[in-house]
Amino acid sequence: MNALVSKFALAPMTDAVMNAEFVIFCVGQEPERIEEFQRRCRYLGISIKELLGSYKGQQERSFIASIQDWAFIRSWVLDEESVLLLGARDKLNRRKATLHYVSTEEEVDLGRFESTTEADALSREAWTYDPQQCTYFVCN
Repeated sequence: MNALVSKFALAPMTDAVMNAEFVIFCVGQEPERIEEFQRRCRYLGISIKELLGSYKGQQERSFIASIQDWAFIRSWVLDEESVLLLGARDKLNRRKATLHYVSTEEEVDLGRFESTTEADALSREAWTYDPQQCTYFVCN
C-alpha cells in the first residue's frame, strides 16, 4: 500500500460512506490529471468506469468506482466540492443517493438514483450519463 493511500485510509468514515456500494466522482477537468488518475487506477488494479455528468449545470468527465476503493479515490477528490454515494438497490432497482461534501463530511440525502430519458436529464442541473449503457440517470 502506498503512503498516499494509507494516509487517507484513516480518514473519517460517515454512515453514508460505510453503507455505500459505489461512488461517482470527478477528479478535475484537466486532461493530464484525468490521464494520470486512470494510469494509477490501472497500475493499482482499481476498476473505474468513465461517465459524463452535469453538476450545477456544468458538464464534466466523471467516474464510478466501488466504495471499497474510497481511500484511494478520496485522495484524488480533495479539491472537489462533493461526490455522489450510491447505496444498495431498492425493490424498484434504484440506489439510495447521497451527496457527500468532501471537505466537511456533510451529507445530503438526494433520494434515489434512477434511469430517465435524455430530455428529462438534460432539463436538470445534475445528471449522469453512462455511455456504455447509453442511459441517463438522475436523483429523485
